[in-house]
Amino acid sequence: DPHYTLDPANAAIVTANIVEGLKRVGPQHAALFDARRQEFLSRLDAGVARWQKNIEPLRGAKVVTYHETFNYLLRRFGLELGGVIEDRPGIPPSPAHLANLITTIKEQRIKVIAAEPYADQNIIELVARESGAKAIRLPSAVGGVKEADSYLALMENLVSALVRAFR
Repeated sequence: DPHYTLDPANAAIVTANIVEGLKRVGPQHAALFDARRQEFLSRLDAGVARWQKNIEPLRGAKVVTYHETFNYLLRRFGLELGGVIEDRPGIPPSPAHLANLITTIKEQRIKVIAAEPYADQNIIELVARESGAKAIRLPSAVGGVKEADSYLALMENLVSALVRAFR
């Protein structure tokens, strides 16, 4: 699952692997690579503490997503996946699936639909309009939106957008 990086707890594993690879090609810079990794992880830890505090009032809230992109993010911050617009990854949803999902959103009073910038806007708008949920666009990777120009900025963007959407 390529979306595991959206859980900041996995950054320690990812960066350890990156640093090990860098050390193989630049062993003379090993200390620098380790130091930079530790700096990044310290900044990330501070960010995670801030993000958890900001999103805490939403703990347990359900979010519908277009694709199962944000599962790791939702779990990390105590939110729940309430449904997925795509009933099969990469395949447009059937009308029956959309009708069932809209019913679920209404019955469970799900307030937010999160979709990637590339997701089908017409389908997202239809589900939002028919269910009464608010649709938001969330970047799924660094560079997905202008403001998400680093991993820390991506995570800040994701958490802030979710918090704003529930207001």
